[in-house]
Amino acid sequence: MWAARLTLPYDKANALGLGQLFGQREGPGRVYEITGIQAIVIGNHCDQCASWGNQIAEWTFEALKMYGFDFTTGGSPGRGNLNVVVISFTRNNAQGIEGPGGIIEQLSTDPWIASSGAVVMIVYLKDGQVKWACISRGCAFLTDEEKEAIANSFANLLSKYPSGMIETLIGFCGGDVGCVIDILRAGK
Repeated sequence: MWAARLTLPYDKANALGLGQLFGQREGPGRVYEITGIQAIVIGNHCDQCASWGNQIAEWTFEALKMYGFDFTTGGSPGRGNLNVVVISFTRNNAQGIEGPGGIIEQLSTDPWIASSGAVVMIVYLKDGQVKWACISRGCAFLTDEEKEAIANSFANLLSKYPSGMIETLIGFCGGDVGCVIDILRAGK
């Protein structure tokens, strides 16, 4: 399991297909001005994933503590970066994500995660297709198309490469997603 922090200003977010998330939008309790995206990505390449539920919940809680439980991070109240935590399973057809006792059920019933104003998403691959579940209160303030764009952007970036490679690149690039994307594209 690994984790990385990514800060996406408009140009980097737009390159990933997430430009529509910027500007004024309704959020928990007020209108927000989204000026960037602050993402923490927790990745796992497990085959049998349900047993990781407690550890993933702990890591997600720590990620939320880092940037807060609100819809945005930094800036003044109601203005700042969209606060996103992506839990990414990079193995195709990994077991224990869906269904009773699966990761989605485990994390969506965690009171800290479910009540968070941040956007917490589980992204995984099933039969080569990107699947996602948005499991926090903050998810209610994004359209399904916006949630799908987030899921596809991170899944497309992370699923094509070994998790160790992504972790190394994120460290090398200091969390600059543009740097990671440029290096990965250059290696194709």
